[in-house]
Amino acid sequence: MTRSSSSVSTFSAGPAPATRRQTPPPEVLVLMLGDLKSCVQNLAGIEAIRQGHKKARLTALVTAPYSALVKACPHLDHVEVVEVPKTLRETYRFVKPLRAETFSWVYDLTHSDFTRGLRRWFLPFAPRWSGISPGCSHPLPVTNTGRHPLDRQAHQLWLAGLGPENAYAENTAPATDLSWIFDARPGAPSMTPAFFGLSDDYVLLAPGDVPAAACWPLEKYRTLVEAVLAEDLMVAVLGGQGENVLARQIAGLDPRVRDLSGRTDVLQVTALAAQARFALGHANDVMHLVAASGVPTCVLYGGTADPDLSAPRGQLVTCLHAKTVPDIDPQAVWQAMRASGVFDAPLQALA
Repeated sequence: MTRSSSSVSTFSAGPAPATRRQTPPPEVLVLMLGDLKSCVQNLAGIEAIRQGHKKARLTALVTAPYSALVKACPHLDHVEVVEVPKTLRETYRFVKPLRAETFSWVYDLTHSDFTRGLRRWFLPFAPRWSGISPGCSHPLPVTNTGRHPLDRQAHQLWLAGLGPENAYAENTAPATDLSWIFDARPGAPSMTPAFFGLSDDYVLLAPGDVPAAACWPLEKYRTLVEAVLAEDLMVAVLGGQGENVLARQIAGLDPRVRDLSGRTDVLQVTALAAQARFALGHANDVMHLVAASGVPTCVLYGGTADPDLSAPRGQLVTCLHAKTVPDIDPQAVWQAMRASGVFDAPLQALA
């Protein structure tokens, strides 16, 4: 039907502008369903993924224990708290809403048996996939082992086109940066040392829940605690709720030692570590969180554990390794503290 000239002339302002169609941002999914250590390390990967997908909507799948930390990350747009399925039916329910989304990329930073097999549920139209899943578009070779997890993760992302053009040299992949932690609860008293009865000058101890034979002995902690208190620094001890005997024993060495066992969540631990002068602990998951806060950190290793492949990374991390952890001399810990600039007291302070 031909439009008449009279009808056209009634639009004195000219033709209506065409409605501009808004293109939704690309969707990117990140799988980070591991333990606390993996969660902390994966946050370094999240930052790299955000740099490579500046305009994308970034979603992370996490498990409940560490979701508060991931939700605080400024590089994510959405965090979905999930449980890892145990049955085929649960897996179907897990995958169904994910298949309904139009993800352009999936980054598997977990590398578990479950996430390895997850891609097949997206066939025949699986998105671009970075991980160890058979047939994925950007695979990380399963033989790429014997490396620190951060180096391996950085290599995985490099294979997907993220990071520097020539990849990171071994042992140079960026550590996780948690400097944004205070933005999670801005101005909250519960994120300050004073909330826990601490001054601004304190040393943080995280002995971990390890067998007695593998612990640094209480008497060696006593030697160190007494020397630290003599330098007018306070001591705070981290421990789980009702499970860390050694933490309670250390806290009982002196009334000036603050026992924080069972009193801190993952955000508070990070904030307390970031404001401490120094942190010491056995090789455990919490120390990865502590080191990522930026505090000078000393980690105690024993036996066949290889710090080069597993140590926390941060701005200043010292690993002390002996045949057994009880063999480590307090003098070595004291020297690590001096090297970090905590104080200038001579080593004779431990004599």
